[in-house]
Amino acid sequence: MDAAPLRTLSLIVAACAALSAVGCVGRASVVELVLPKNFAGEIRIVLDTSGERVSSTGGRTTFRIPESGVLRVQSLASFEEWHSLVGTFDDGQILPVAVSPSDLPAADGSTQSYLWSGHAKQTENLEENTFFVGTAKEYDEGVRRNYFGGN
Repeated sequence: MDAAPLRTLSLIVAACAALSAVGCVGRASVVELVLPKNFAGEIRIVLDTSGERVSSTGGRTTFRIPESGVLRVQSLASFEEWHSLVGTFDDGQILPVAVSPSDLPAADGSTQSYLWSGHAKQTENLEENTFFVGTAKEYDEGVRRNYFGGN
């Protein structure tokens, strides 16, 4: 067998292994939102140079959301890197995270609240990340009302 194809195959396998290793080196950080017990509604984490300093410990950044649902912070860097989202109430109860109502079994009529991943918004005067806490029905109604102007 000719050595050139074997050498090419070896280089391809080595390159794939190197790329796989590079992709696995960095771990996803954890962004934790700690909410007041029984909180429901929209959460806004707003970039504000006079806001709170939020620090990370062991790859985990914790944002303590006030009753108003609006937290002003000096940095949104934790949201700019690959991360997983965790939600808890301040009594330690875990709040399941949802992405879309269609992801949930039997979402219609459920009284289970979820932490819904929102969106990042950046304009000339504002940079923020939004989330929503509520049932699938509340999320659907809230998103339609707030983002599409519907009822």
